[in-house]
Amino acid sequence: MNYQQYLKRYQHDNHRRHDALPEPDKAVLIASELSRRYIPEQITIRSRVRLAQWFNISVPALIRLEHLVANYHYHKFCPLKQETISLPKVDNR
Repeated sequence: MNYQQYLKRYQHDNHRRHDALPEPDKAVLIASELSRRYIPEQITIRSRVRLAQWFNISVPALIRLEHLVANYHYHKFCPLKQETISLPKVDNR
């Protein structure tokens, strides 16, 4: 997910939910912190609580953001970047 996709998802989100998505600026910081330090399958409850307290969001909101920025195929969290990266096409003939 890139920054533009997150903005669209954030605008259509109900902000009164207990697990409402964080503001876009804060989400960029959280996603970069997740991508630097954590692996999706190995993040613990204690580290989630610490991150949620550090960024002043609820744990369910953090879990919801994790699912948006996690890449389970490569086992890592991806930062929310302003620009999109286009990968070269591979010819599978």
